[in-house]
Amino acid sequence: STSLLPMLTGLSALAIRSVGRLPGNLASELQGLGYHTVSYESFSGVSRRLLPKVHATKMGFDQLMHTKGSEAIGAEIAETIRARSEGKPLFFYAHLPEPHAHYERHPGFDFGASSRGRYTSEVAFVDAQLGALIDALRDMGRLDETILIVTADHGEAFFEHGVMAHGTTVYEE
Repeated sequence: STSLLPMLTGLSALAIRSVGRLPGNLASELQGLGYHTVSYESFSGVSRRLLPKVHATKMGFDQLMHTKGSEAIGAEIAETIRARSEGKPLFFYAHLPEPHAHYERHPGFDFGASSRGRYTSEVAFVDAQLGALIDALRDMGRLDETILIVTADHGEAFFEHGVMAHGTTVYEE
């Protein structure tokens, strides 16, 4: 995705292309300070990994993890944090692109078969996974020492302003 590297580096896609290499970023800086750095990516709703292995390793991630089609993402993330956080501070980047075309209906989150219904199912699924992660961090006694940043690289349009999907316009919704 054109927006992921800028989100991780703080530079525009144009600036990254003009540099000709991957610039420093939060993961590489924290790695240099002794953090164990982990990149976790779920890609059940998309056909390919969004942060290719070559980019992730060059960006300062010690460990690369991914799943496809898991219904227990939040628990998997929490287990990785539990296993990897002993003795070393941890930077954990998780990319959950499920609210992304081609939308899927997730068990327990059925809002119908329309595109909007499947999209809503994906949003509800990711929300539940974030809830499971927060619960696990609380159970581990780590929630108060954790900074959790939730962001998105784009939204989706359902014919608002005559647009379907994403990538060609910038509107508030």
